[in-house]
Amino acid sequence: MGFSFVQANGAGASESSTTIDVSLTGVTAGNLICIFVKHEGASTTINVSDGTSSFAAGSSYVSHGGGDLHVQCFYLLASAASGSVTYTATFGAGRAWRRVVVMEFAYTATATFTDGNGSAGDGTAPTTGDITAANNSVVFAGYGEYGGTTISTFDWNSLAAGGSMDYTGDTDGVYGGACAWYRIVGASDEGTGPATAALAISDTYACAGMAIEDAAGGGGLPIPVAMHHYRQQHQV
Repeated sequence: MGFSFVQANGAGASESSTTIDVSLTGVTAGNLICIFVKHEGASTTINVSDGTSSFAAGSSYVSHGGGDLHVQCFYLLASAASGSVTYTATFGAGRAWRRVVVMEFAYTATATFTDGNGSAGDGTAPTTGDITAANNSVVFAGYGEYGGTTISTFDWNSLAAGGSMDYTGDTDGVYGGACAWYRIVGASDEGTGPATAALAISDTYACAGMAIEDAAGGGGLPIPVAMHHYRQQHQV
């Protein structure tokens, strides 16, 4: 029971537009798809679709206090599409510096969204704020910044990430302004804590994450009712 990572990809564009696409090949119908989206400019709406199904928001729309940096996570619990699939993030108005990272996860029972959170600030440790995850869950998180830097670690609740990717497809630890990571949660790992990254230099950031549980897989932590709503720890 539980989740296993399948694949990931990213995409980005600097010029202003109302959409950005990212594709996966060999997608298996029924798998979980998670997407992290970043843009710069004024606040606007974001909607994500694979052309067949619309994604649900798994975190709040997180904005840095300056109002120019924004991120959000989305999920599709069971993909109806398979094979080569293009995922499109559509913005309510044209926006520049758009970034997107998509990840696919296989699972064996019933996927359920359980928690989401996000925060923004300045420093070397972007954090989502607390996310609760039970046994047989996956925590998916991402962060956006204005530039790019070397990142030494990604984690959730002080547990090392299972993998990470930036919008260019890099997995080598040198990231260009937007990336996502995941942690698969086992019985000895379940708990509550933030998803965080460790940056080589201080920067402005916006960070968002969520937890999805393979509900029939034996998750053991109760999720407080209030936590089923999108939480945003703080905006600065």
